[in-house]
Amino acid sequence: MESNHNLLPDEAAPTGVDGFDVVHAPRVVVGDRGAGWIVEGWDLFKLAIPGWLSLALVGVAWLLLEDHFKILRAVTLLLDPVWTAGLLLACQANYQRQPVKILYVVAGFRRNLGRLIAARLIVIGLTLLVTGLALGDLAWTIFNNEQLQTLIRKISEQADPTSQEFMNDILQLDAAIGLTGFLMRLLIILLLVIPLSAAGWFAPALIVLGNCDIKTALWYSLKASTTNLFSFFIYGLLLLLMSLLGVLPWHVGLLLLIPLFYLSMYLSYRDIFVN
Repeated sequence: MESNHNLLPDEAAPTGVDGFDVVHAPRVVVGDRGAGWIVEGWDLFKLAIPGWLSLALVGVAWLLLEDHFKILRAVTLLLDPVWTAGLLLACQANYQRQPVKILYVVAGFRRNLGRLIAARLIVIGLTLLVTGLALGDLAWTIFNNEQLQTLIRKISEQADPTSQEFMNDILQLDAAIGLTGFLMRLLIILLLVIPLSAAGWFAPALIVLGNCDIKTALWYSLKASTTNLFSFFIYGLLLLLMSLLGVLPWHVGLLLLIPLFYLSMYLSYRDIFVN
């Protein structure tokens, strides 16, 4: 049976029933809260700059390792909610005016780990199922053709979509599988995957902070995202603009982006499920 206690570090234990937040069904918030989460996140960041920079450095170091060892991307795909859970516990400590420590990097392994991994696997599994069904016979064709896989990967990583090389790759893909039909199937996949991503968005917070079961966490997360579309539109737009910091050399901009991303996520969770 999973332990619901033994947080790392001990000082960060949250208030609420049995040490967890008391969460309710998601509420609708005012549209401009999307910007408010980021502004208030910045205010919290300024209270614990050294702690957040140490956590962000760990994140940047992992990204650099991923650049050199591609196999680590599979590890990230599976364990991302555990990393998220640890940083959300750091956000909670920051919110409660407690120290933000580098040990929060591993705090997600100490609380409801099984539920975090299971929720992630459900989202990944459904995403793969949707992708396979939408692509149909094309999925099998691509899976069995290494040259097609290389070509699609090359197109997706092409930095300049106006280059002659990019256009040649597109024409080659069109000749191989029919580009129009392929793009239509990708659009269908996108429309179906968006709700799955929404279901996984708040799941780590609801599981590690609110002690929700997997079904409740996924359903509440989906409902929160779909009933607060305008707030999340504003929030997503601002995050997109902030992500431009990520293009700075050696991921330096991420030292600010990572803390703000998780602090704003935590504040949106509190706004919608706790307050």
